[in-house]
Amino acid sequence: MDAVGFVPLSGFSGCVKGRSPCCERSDFYGKAVGQEPRAQLPKFRRDGVRREVRMDVDYYNVLGVGRSASDKELKTAYRKMARQYHPDVNQSDGAKEKFQECTRAYEVLSDPQKRKMYDQFGEAGVSGGAGQPGFSDFSDFGGIGDIFETFFGGNAAAGGGGARRRRSGPSAGEDLRLAVDIDFKKAAFGGEQRITFTHLEGCNTCSGSGVKPGVKPRTCNTCSGSGVVVTVARTPLGSFQQQSTCPECRGTGEIVEEYCGSCGGRGRVQESKQVVITVPAGVDTGSRLRVRGEGDAGLRSGPPGDLYVVLNVKQDTVFKREGQTVYTNLPVSYTDAILGKKLPVMTIDGEVLLSVPAGTQPGRQLRISSKGIPKLGQPTSRGDHIVTIDVRICWKNFVETSFGAVASVHKAKKLSSLILRFESFVVQELLKRCNGCLVLAHSLFLVLFQKKLGEDPYKHNCEGEGACPEACGATRRLSRERKRFL
Repeated sequence: MDAVGFVPLSGFSGCVKGRSPCCERSDFYGKAVGQEPRAQLPKFRRDGVRREVRMDVDYYNVLGVGRSASDKELKTAYRKMARQYHPDVNQSDGAKEKFQECTRAYEVLSDPQKRKMYDQFGEAGVSGGAGQPGFSDFSDFGGIGDIFETFFGGNAAAGGGGARRRRSGPSAGEDLRLAVDIDFKKAAFGGEQRITFTHLEGCNTCSGSGVKPGVKPRTCNTCSGSGVVVTVARTPLGSFQQQSTCPECRGTGEIVEEYCGSCGGRGRVQESKQVVITVPAGVDTGSRLRVRGEGDAGLRSGPPGDLYVVLNVKQDTVFKREGQTVYTNLPVSYTDAILGKKLPVMTIDGEVLLSVPAGTQPGRQLRISSKGIPKLGQPTSRGDHIVTIDVRICWKNFVETSFGAVASVHKAKKLSSLILRFESFVVQELLKRCNGCLVLAHSLFLVLFQKKLGEDPYKHNCEGEGACPEACGATRRLSRERKRFL
């Protein structure tokens, strides 16, 4: 049995002078005259159950305003806190409770009548503490019960009479969460997405009441429709009444003789549904879309909840994404990397030409501006497309091209015999020793080749047709490490 409150029906007894706080001249907040406030509020124990005194919430402190704040100041403070703690934008622990608390505070303080009652009587003046456990009136102490009612947040009926009816009215349905996979380009540019889900809909047979059509609920005889039962307990301190939920009607105040056969008395049935949602441009994995009214139906004809669609962007075989930036790899031949060339690159908008500068090294990144993902909510603002150069080397072509650089001064038959002696592992070793520098590896190959022909490789002429300043620079570098390479 849930304890709802203890209400003395006769005067206090058993107070020993000098041992009870009531013998001191004090106020009702636990502070004796001339003493400092106590660190903790008093605690009460009955039948081994600890009960702590609950103080009212200060709605002014909740909104961060003074008691003389104007309606405009209240509205500004509430909007600021609502934006900060709204569950749609803040999913941290305690954000939902904070949002509900500031909403309740603004609801009370924005209403002149409620604000007046709150300023005079505290939280109990606007809510009466409905549904909360606590004390009711002291039959022998008159108005002192009001103070304890405010102090404990209670709301039992006056004089120990019938308690207020606790049956709840219509309540909103639960929100639903659905994970949906979408394509890479649809996430980038937006579009429509068909989704399928199941939710609870109001029963059409009983219109959500849960009662069989033609049957009318009757008032519970146990609690007389109040939803609670009251028992009286006598203690050395006096007689107390205790309230608990009615076991017969479970707090509804009504007894249903026959429930609806379609929903089993629940008032809701589970149904599958398909809807088409609009995906905005720029969404990413983890983005959440709200579909109003597509959650579970409310109880007793209450409003339905909402459906929250959590997006998961599928991986693309070509494009990689980090925020608004798109990344791709571009295969480039070693000759194009050395000499430079304009090459086609596939972006999310289509194919564009990218200028690869001469002497481009493997792993270099080139930027294509405004070809990335649009910014969510600002589709005209876009990120960039980063192209990573992936140099592809065909060893046979590498060797033949290197030999061809000096083929004009030697006989073909002599070249062919030397080509057979230069295997691909030689070129691989050169590239490894040059730390991946294609220009240096190419120049080193020429040096080795000319040395095989009996020429001085360090007498390179860059004048006239076929000038090669890159090769000359590489040759000068090779001269410093001659013994290592040759």
